[in-house]
Parts: sequence; C-alpha cells; structure tokens
Amino acid sequence: MNVKISIIMPTYNVEKYFSQAIESAINQSIQEIEIITIDDESPDNCGKIMDEYAKRDSRIKPIHKKNGGYGSAVNAGINKAVGEYIVILEPDDYIEKDLYQILYMEAKEFNLDICRYNCYSEIRNNMSPELMQTYYPGKHEYLSKNQLCEMFAIGHPGITLAIYRREYLVSNGIKLDESNKAFHDVDFVLCSYLMAKRIKIIQTCGYNYRRDVPTQSVTDMSRYYCIIQAINNIFISIRDHNISLDKEMKAAVIGYSITHLRHYYLLTKDNSKIADFILETIKRIIYKESHIYCKREVFDFISSLNKKIIGNAVDAPKIYKLNELDSIQSLIISGASYTNILSLFNFKLALFYTNNNKEKIMHEITLMLNGSIDYYKKNVLDVIKKILSTSDRSTIMKMHPSLIATMFIYLYKNEYSDAFHTMSSLGNKQRANENYNYISEYSDIALELYRTNTNLPESMKRSAYVEKNMKLSEKSFLKYIQGKSIAVVGNSPCHIGLGKGEEIDTHDIVIRFNNYTLSPQTENDYGSKVDVWGITPNIESINNLQQVYKYDYVISCDGAKKIPIKRRDFYYKYLMTGGSYFRIKADELINSTNIRIISMGLYVVNYLVENSENIEKINLYGFSLIDHYEGKRHY
Repeated sequence: MNVKISIIMPTYNVEKYFSQAIESAINQSIQEIEIITIDDESPDNCGKIMDEYAKRDSRIKPIHKKNGGYGSAVNAGINKAVGEYIVILEPDDYIEKDLYQILYMEAKEFNLDICRYNCYSEIRNNMSPELMQTYYPGKHEYLSKNQLCEMFAIGHPGITLAIYRREYLVSNGIKLDESNKAFHDVDFVLCSYLMAKRIKIIQTCGYNYRRDVPTQSVTDMSRYYCIIQAINNIFISIRDHNISLDKEMKAAVIGYSITHLRHYYLLTKDNSKIADFILETIKRIIYKESHIYCKREVFDFISSLNKKIIGNAVDAPKIYKLNELDSIQSLIISGASYTNILSLFNFKLALFYTNNNKEKIMHEITLMLNGSIDYYKKNVLDVIKKILSTSDRSTIMKMHPSLIATMFIYLYKNEYSDAFHTMSSLGNKQRANENYNYISEYSDIALELYRTNTNLPESMKRSAYVEKNMKLSEKSFLKYIQGKSIAVVGNSPCHIGLGKGEEIDTHDIVIRFNNYTLSPQTENDYGSKVDVWGITPNIESINNLQQVYKYDYVISCDGAKKIPIKRRDFYYKYLMTGGSYFRIKADELINSTNIRIISMGLYVVNYLVENSENIEKINLYGFSLIDHYEGKRHY
C-alpha cells in the first residue's frame, strides 16, 4: 500500500482517552494511512491497548520506547514514518472523519510542503464545545511572506493544525527538541513554516482538542520555566538551519516569541517566582530588539514595559460567521475544487453545532423546529433526521438553502438512502409548488458535486453569478466612497424654495432614490447630479434600462428575502453588462426598530454611517418626518 499519511500519536498516561483518539484515526475517510503509536514508557495500559489495536488493523504500528518526553516520541514516529505526509494526533484528542482526506487532497493538488486548517473545537469538562478560529488569510491561495509574518505575529500556529510533507522535514533536518520538558513544538512549528516553499491554509474544522487533561505537560506550573528554553531554542534553530530573516520577518518572530512568554506570564502571576523569571526574559528581549510585530494586546503589554518600543500591531484573527461564508453556488461557479467545497461545509457544520454560535447564528433555525435537539451530543445524521421530522420544511428550504444542500451532500456521501430520498422528495414537492428557484435546485447540485462534467441548471448559474458579483460590487463601493463628500437626497418636498441645488451638486457623490424628479423646476432646489441610485426595489423602477446604466452604482436593500426570477434575471443582465449593483443587509435595522417597512433612504443613510470612518462628510437633503406636504409625498 502506498501510504499517503502517517498519523503519529505520541502517547503517555492517557488511557482514558486513547481509544477514542485511535478509533477516530482508524475511521478516517482516507484509508491509505499508517498510524504510528509511540508508547513513551506510559505508566498506564496505553501500551497494551495499542498492541491490541495493532492485532486488528495492520496499519497500526506501535513503538515501545524508554521515556524521553514528547519531543523524542514524535521524532521516533517521524523516523519510522513512510507516508507522503505526516500529521500529529494527540492521544487525548480526536478528529472528524474527513479531516485528513481534505488536507491530503489539497496538499497533493498544489504540491504543498504544509497544508494547514484554520479552526478546531476545544472540548472542556462539563462545558459545550467552543470553536477556536485561528489565522486565515481570507483567500484560498499560497501563503505569502507578509501573511506568514501576520500568522506568526498572532502567535497561534499549533503543531496539530497541519500536515507536513515528510520528505521536506527529513531533508531539512526539522525535528522536535528533545532536551526540554515541555513546549517541544514551539521552535518546530516556526522553523517548519519559515523553511517551507509552499503553504496553504484552508477554511475547515475537524480537530477536537481536549482541555483540562491532568496529564498535559502545560498543566504542570513547574514546567512553565521551560517556555524560556523553548524560546531560546527558536533562535538556536534559526541559526542552525541558516534561516535568513529580513526586518519584517524578524519582527514577527520576536512577536511570536513574546506572545508565548506573555501567555505563560499571565498564567503564573499567582506564582511570583516563575512569573518574575518570565517577565525578566521578556524585558531582556524588548530592550534588545527595536522592532516587534505582534497582536495588539501583546503590543500594548510590551509598550507598558518599554515606551520606546517600535512595532506594528495586528488584530486578532477574524472570527467568521455563518452568513459571511461563501454559498455552495458561488463555490461551484468559481470553479472551486471538491476539497474547497467539502472543507468549507465542514467549517459551516462546525459553526452550526458550536455553542458559541448557537444564540447568534442558530436562533432562526431553532425557531423552525417544532421540537428541541441537543446539537452537541447528537451526530450529524441525528440532527438531519430531527430537522426532517420536526421542522417547518417549506420555511427552512427558503431561508437556509445552503444548510439543506449540506445535508444532501452528507446523506449522499454516506449512503443514507432512506433519509436522502426523503429529502429529494421534499425538494421535488417544493419545486412543484413555488415560482422561485429554491431547494429544488440544491439536491441536483449536491449530487453533481460527486460527478464530473457537471452541467449546472442555468438558473443556478445566474443565481451564483449574481451573488458573487454583488459582493464584489459592495467591496468596490466601500472603496469608492472613501475620502468623498456625499449628498443623500431624499424625495421629500421639504427643501423646495431653499435653493440647495448647487450645493448638492458640488458633492463628490450624490445619491438619489426610486422615481426621483430631475427638471428645470426642481434643479435649483435639488440639483441634477446622480452618481448612485437607490431602489426600493420595485419591478417598475429596475426595468428602466435606459436610465439605470448611467449610474456608478445601483443599490437596494435585502428586506425582501425572496427574489423573483424576473428580478433576479434583471440583476444578472445588469451585472453581466458591466453594471455595479448590491443589496444592503437590512435585518439588523429592521429588528432593532421593529419596523417592517423603512424608507430606502434611511437604509442607505444607516449603511453610510456604519461605514463612515473614511468618508469626508455626509449631508442629507429632502428628508422629512412629515408624510405629506401640501398633499405631496415627493417633490
């Protein structure tokens, strides 16, 4: 068998958790693996348990060695490994079924030295899981030098968050330090990333990290002295591997080091002897180094110790929300790989199940269920069955189609035929009863993800194109308004006779709404310049094709969740022919005001205020709370 991944499990005194960890490795969807378990003279039954597993599965290869610590155990695994890639699985953690398949496919396709993921689930005793999002560059591309600096500055790479090309590690002599009693991976991670030629970070989740395990080395406070040796080892390794650092990378490496030291300084503040020792180490570094790149909170900390410090601060990693992630349609239209799609859906499912997101993200879906469900103890199939059996199906199909598509993919992939056909029939029934392109399309797409030469329905191509290009238009619009003076001109007659027309037209950008009036009679009071058009939208307005193409941007709000096919087709044609259009999110304003119908002008004003940081000024004209003025709503 050609071994694709060598899973290395350094094992010591984790009998309680070991079986769950190794079974999660055995059950990986990628089968061409070897599982190298290292018994580091464990005082419990871990050695016997791994031998029993090895009798049942030839892919399991136990090593029994004299106790030498975590670093020596991992190195023993690397020395024995024959896989194309290696990965570290802690024996008190466990992984989801597709995790290593996703990483391997991505690594092979792009010939990566390191393929990393951005998210893991933290498991604590008597608490719901918490999703921990680490650095993600925001694009699915090779990690640039600047992005690598940013990742180090944030300071949370983690040895288990990636697979590593074995030949790359071996040829460069990259191993874990064996002399330290703890924090063996700190310099390994940094050096492996510094020397790699091709690194990618993908947006997915599947590693479950168990906190509060008594045998973890970092729970022993006496070992916190070891963090200082680990930091020293960073610079020894950089020297020994002849790694050249420019000014920016050196600043990031210093930031990476101080981030680790500060973390353990804060943890040991109750033990003044250890804390003082760590703090003195930090002071020695910052008084020696003039330039540091680190997280903002770390920079504030070191600035309090040395006011003369020069450096750059980076914000904590962006926390992605479910509604910010790409949809299945946009991934397909953009030519995303199977790996992209599967990894993103795993990330979405992790967001779906995590307690941290339950209140904010899952509230609407929870309301749709007629019964309750424990999202944390049930497996995916149980959740799907519960939704199928108790939900308001029509509503959930309309409001959360990407969730349904995810369910289709999961059921099809895992051959749960009964549940799959149930969902398929739901989709067909929905298609017969609705004039909109909703979930009826998604079942086809979910199936086609697993076939080659897919011909997507034209309606889905159009929907995906509209969604993708609306996002691009909004991004462009936010740049367009930077540093500009903006006049927002409503249709109220309240400015008649005030002669504000010339003042309005001197603004860099003028925004008008719906069926505004431009005539010699109104020009003196309201001006004639139009750069951006805000529409309700209503079908009569958006079909005014002769007028609509002259604007820099056309904007509306998403207060109406359903987009009729006719209107969507107009958006598609308009965007296809070079128009710039997007929809302002209206949910928060609607919910906060408890008003179902708000003036389009107020939506736009609210949106501009929310994004006003770099706008020179915003002036309002033609806005009034008076419904009628001499029997007229509009000037």
